[in-house]
Amino acid sequence: MPLPIKSNGPDAPSPGIASPGTLGVIVVCILFQLAVWRDQAAHAKAISILRFGSSSCATGRAQIHALEMAEDYGILKAAGMQIDRDAVARVRLDKMKKASLVHRLSLVAGDFNPVNLATSLFTHVDWLHLVFNLWFLFLVGAAMEKHWGTGPFLGAYLACGLIGEVAFLICNRGGGTFLGVSLTGASGAIAGMMGAFALTRGNTKMTVGGAFGIGRRTEVSARLYFGTWAVGQFVDGFLLGGHSGGAAVSALLAGCLAGLVMGKFIPGAGSSQGLVFLGAPFGADGKPASRRV
Repeated sequence: MPLPIKSNGPDAPSPGIASPGTLGVIVVCILFQLAVWRDQAAHAKAISILRFGSSSCATGRAQIHALEMAEDYGILKAAGMQIDRDAVARVRLDKMKKASLVHRLSLVAGDFNPVNLATSLFTHVDWLHLVFNLWFLFLVGAAMEKHWGTGPFLGAYLACGLIGEVAFLICNRGGGTFLGVSLTGASGAIAGMMGAFALTRGNTKMTVGGAFGIGRRTEVSARLYFGTWAVGQFVDGFLLGGHSGGAAVSALLAGCLAGLVMGKFIPGAGSSQGLVFLGAPFGADGKPASRRV
């Protein structure tokens, strides 16, 4: 579905207004990504050789030639060894993956480490993964921080991420088909903020499409956009078998549901009006009109 370019409500993020909680999360995620990028760069050449050396890498061809010479001279035959080069490459790649920083910081099904409950919320697979997540966080996080206040926003953000991780572990308890599948990224926590935004800012218009002047822009309500996103995630993950057959989608949807609940029961900062229902319109003072519950 098309990406949202901006939100148009009175709580829309502004480059001139700092949201310390949202900004702090963004900075921490970038620092984690810099460490992951440095680790990936250090192993990139070895990974390239193992993956593509047999056909496209000069170093890989030299490696194969050395093995062939060892076989010709009887060095391997004398020891009774036969080498399945593809199997060797797969084993080495798997070991390198498990030794990589991004894997060690991620939450891995069947290999639980409680520290990863925290680190996986700030770790991303690559820069593109990070950019997409942080863009959604920028769009909805600043608005929810303004609505709740920095402390409640950070608490809700981390709680949604944790609930998403627990859902991921429950869906993969005992390993099963997805043993070894890892959960990496802040998607569960951000999905929670998207759910809270849709609940408290349901009528806010989101401008979607037309990025970089390409394509047509249109406006849809936050409720419609994020509702369509959630349905699409469910269909892709559980009905079509994407995202490792729902292994990661479980974290997204659980985080989103947690955000919906928090959006209903966490009052706005300084508000005595009660709690905001789904799609409550904005009042003339720029604050959302609400109904008591």
